[in-house]
Amino acid sequence: MNMDFNLFTPTKLLFGRGKLNELGNRKLPGKKALLLISSGKSVKVNGTLDRVTAQLEKAGVAYTICNNIHENPSKEVVMEAAACAKENGCDFVLALGGRCST
Repeated sequence: MNMDFNLFTPTKLLFGRGKLNELGNRKLPGKKALLLISSGKSVKVNGTLDRVTAQLEKAGVAYTICNNIHENPSKEVVMEAAACAKENGCDFVLALGGRCST
């Protein structure tokens, strides 16, 4: 079996105290983001979702929220998110998760 392939995965991770506040000043990879969040309430309750959407607006980037993502999502969940991105004309993905703090 021949398994030749090329893989290009341009992923940028911003991590650390204060990085969220830099998002609106960065050159983002597109004009519309698929914003992935879990079905939990933490990003809403702790204000992270509002902060991210404000930063996207500051950067002039539109977004669509997909809120059914969970740890190790099934193929069906991934395909639903992909369909949401396609239906809404999203050209990049921004994911929120884990325990967020200021």
